[in-house]
Amino acid sequence: LDRFVAGWEVKLRNREELQHLRSRRVYGGDAVTLFDGSGTLATGTVDGWDTRWTEVEIGLERVWVVPHTRPWVGKATVAVAMPRGRGRSDAVMEKLTELGVDEIVLVRAERSVAVPGKKKMRDVVDVDDDDEDAEEGRPVSGKWARWRRMAVAACKQSMRARIPEIPRKAITVDELAARLQRDAGHVAAYVASGRGQSLLHQTQYGSRQPRSSNFLLAVGPEGGFTAAEEASLVDSGATPVHLGQARLRVDTAAVVGASILLLAMEPRSQDET
Repeated sequence: LDRFVAGWEVKLRNREELQHLRSRRVYGGDAVTLFDGSGTLATGTVDGWDTRWTEVEIGLERVWVVPHTRPWVGKATVAVAMPRGRGRSDAVMEKLTELGVDEIVLVRAERSVAVPGKKKMRDVVDVDDDDEDAEEGRPVSGKWARWRRMAVAACKQSMRARIPEIPRKAITVDELAARLQRDAGHVAAYVASGRGQSLLHQTQYGSRQPRSSNFLLAVGPEGGFTAAEEASLVDSGATPVHLGQARLRVDTAAVVGASILLLAMEPRSQDET
């Protein structure tokens, strides 16, 4: 829902939402919590439903904005060259959302699973299901819409009030480097590499202050970024780091790296400082 107002009565007609209520055996008089994906929550009571479960009425009683999960101004971004395969790319979106990543950026690298512009590349890179292909006049792909639905479901699972930003278009490594240059001084950027110190060490003892800045982690495709691509990101301000001694697949690396970053952004007690 786009807007909540205490005292309003809302009607849910979305099949996924109705199925969720039905599976939880929610009936008249039961309390439910709704969220708009931007940090606003609303509690209410189920007032009625039709016998076919195609519509449920909920009376809103309380509306409030949930403070950001981190008590400082900061943003955790993971820029990842998605692995091929629906299951693996879907898992990346689901797990990064559950962990609390604020933005998930798709990156098109030289070693990505297909060459940009070819039809099979759309399965991995072109995720906009609203824009139309200028030459063919039909929707490019429905992958973005599916990822959006998965992100919403992951928010429900993890009790997260904010849906992560998922740009509709993949960016090139050069475009990512340009972004790092624009954000210089405002973002602590890292690139997953086979060299450098561990990401855990960098976030704990590095010169950057995690709690006062944004974070960005770039994860390359299978085989990693090329030497030239990595050099471009490093020259633009990213620090090369490794995620451990094992060689990880893209989907695993993205989840491991995001976990380290988000833990590093947690407030530290006086005993830890």
